[in-house]
Amino acid sequence: MDYFNDALNLANLFPVSDPVEPVRAPELINAEWWERCDFALTLYENVTETIEDGKVTSVEIKVYDGSPDDPVADFTVTT
Repeated sequence: MDYFNDALNLANLFPVSDPVEPVRAPELINAEWWERCDFALTLYENVTETIEDGKVTSVEIKVYDGSPDDPVADFTVTT
């Protein structure tokens, strides 16, 4: 039924296809028989994982011409 399917979808739960049929199991309570039905359903959960790796956001570039203390060019490249 759509109502139950929608309620399960909101919880990211989805039934495995072809469930076992319900089993009639009448129950005697206080000397009176009550209709009861046992039903088992296997569900799987939809899980989405997002993995974020570290990334370089900027690189500093220095260009030297002979002297290690005096760069010819110094700039930063950003993404």
